[in-house]
Amino acid sequence: GGQQGTFTITRSCYSGPFYCMSSGRDPSLEWIQDVNFNSDPNLSGSSSYSEYLDSPLTVSRGGSYPITITPGFLQGTRNEYYKVWIDLNHDGDFSDGGEQVFSAGPSTTSVSGTITIPVTATKATTRMRVSMRYNGIPSSCGTYGNGEVEDYALNIRCNLVTSTLDNTGNGTLRNVSACADDGEDILFASTLNNQILLINSTQLTVDGQWKWMATAGSNIEIKANTATRVLNIPAGFSAEIQNLKITGGTATNGSAIDNLGTLTLRDSKIYRAASTGTALRNKGPLTVYGNCEIRN
Repeated sequence: GGQQGTFTITRSCYSGPFYCMSSGRDPSLEWIQDVNFNSDPNLSGSSSYSEYLDSPLTVSRGGSYPITITPGFLQGTRNEYYKVWIDLNHDGDFSDGGEQVFSAGPSTTSVSGTITIPVTATKATTRMRVSMRYNGIPSSCGTYGNGEVEDYALNIRCNLVTSTLDNTGNGTLRNVSACADDGEDILFASTLNNQILLINSTQLTVDGQWKWMATAGSNIEIKANTATRVLNIPAGFSAEIQNLKITGGTATNGSAIDNLGTLTLRDSKIYRAASTGTALRNKGPLTVYGNCEIRN
């Protein structure tokens, strides 16, 4: 297949109309037929440019997500090149370092890979651009012939714990607990399975509705190290803990958890560090589900 005109990507790509397509462009020879991102397919037909911004795809910074892009052809297969960009710092362009997150081709069939959202990404609903170009490398902005561009809304969350460290850095339990929205599930990366997260210096204090929701069998322990306890729940606040082991520090009462608010435990273990004192001091509502063990 020969060239069928060009289409133009305008305006630094990120304000006003994203694209102006030339009238000479015939989109019917090849197009993006499906973008399957994190097992969420988006089937589409012949077009030069498409926006899918009404239903944001949700991801967590620090998470890794599979993507498969499938081309559609009218008159036999053709060599296509692919790139994906994400505006990770939400500044209205794709020109910052690391914002090209996927590249593949030439290929006449589907291409697949993994997109990792860095822990430094901005918590925001931003834009992901998927570009396919016939017989040439696509750019995030510019003019080229034959292919398609699709834009997606991406909701980047800060609800994934990825680090065993205890500091204010992104991806730590302390940072994620403060950054996540009230009532949002705080998740734990699979790389933390069978690991111990040490709490140092000061206890973590709930300032809203915290939900530490590890997966079954992850065998993750959160342990007071130089802190006197792991978690304090003041009156008027709540915490939910699932599939975690919480091991206390040196506090005489509530060395693991001191609850003056509302506490829900699901299939979790609450241990004291020493033979004296209590692991859980409870002065508020406590609800226990599943197989829980409290060693007071």
